[in-house]
Amino acid sequence: MSITYDEAYSYLEFARRDFWVPPEFNYMAANNHLLNTWLMKISVSLFGLSEFSLRLPNLLFHLVYLFFSYRSLAAIVAIAFSVPAP
Repeated sequence: MSITYDEAYSYLEFARRDFWVPPEFNYMAANNHLLNTWLMKISVSLFGLSEFSLRLPNLLFHLVYLFFSYRSLAAIVAIAFSVPAP
């Protein structure tokens, strides 16, 4: 899958710039999620500019999200059905 409009805009307007916090907010500033922008900057500086380096932070945090979702669901099921949580 190629780069989407949102990913391209985030990189072009925020991640490739020298500043870490945007000096102004424009009509698309809602697209600038600071943590995502900062992690994109770090990833591009480590791995160079590529689709992989732009998407790596999102992939890693998606795995973190899945892990904690699983743990939360396991705890809820353990309480609801009185079985030990893994």
